[in-house]
Amino acid sequence: MSGSHALSPSGERDAIARHLAGLFLFAGKYFLSGPDEEVHGILSDSQWWGSLEESGLVDGQPEGESVNLSRHLAAFNSVCRIPGDGFVPPFEQAYHERKATVELSAPGECAKLFRAAGYEMAPYAGVQPDHIGHQLRFLSALLEREADCVDRGEEEAAKRVRTWQEGFLADRCWWWPRFAGDIQSKSPPFELAAAAGLLVGLHAALAGERPGGWQEG
Repeated sequence: MSGSHALSPSGERDAIARHLAGLFLFAGKYFLSGPDEEVHGILSDSQWWGSLEESGLVDGQPEGESVNLSRHLAAFNSVCRIPGDGFVPPFEQAYHERKATVELSAPGECAKLFRAAGYEMAPYAGVQPDHIGHQLRFLSALLEREADCVDRGEEEAAKRVRTWQEGFLADRCWWWPRFAGDIQSKSPPFELAAAAGLLVGLHAALAGERPGGWQEG
């Protein structure tokens, strides 16, 4: 899985975009599907996390006790899937102060953008479009598209794709750091804390808030 690769921000813009695309896809799959054996192993790997620290993408080691897959899955379900005292809703709409209407809602606005960009929600079409996993997967697809444009020498097209990324991040993903902070407030195990920390790092990288060349124009 691409999320397991050690990363460095050095290199050409297309390489940076593909590195980020792999991590965005990894995080999107995690929040949509939950941990499986492979994902659990990656998030438990201190060397993998160390490579993210070394690249400047994340700050420090996640807090919390490392647990086995069964306990990781139970914690994930409690925090990200099953409404209850510990639930942190993984949906943009939950972080809006205004109530959704038929004409104006985060799921509806995301769905329109996805259709316009040709983003396929499958195999998670049953999950509402403003779920953080869909937003992560959508940005992964845009990063791959940008890299393809750069590879073909289509710099103007690459700039247009970057404009889509920047607009989507600002308009639809502003709530990610709050969501990650809410997860951390539940004292999650190391692996879930790592996923939340990765989310913060990805948001900052695409917003140009990380050192080391993660956001090159």
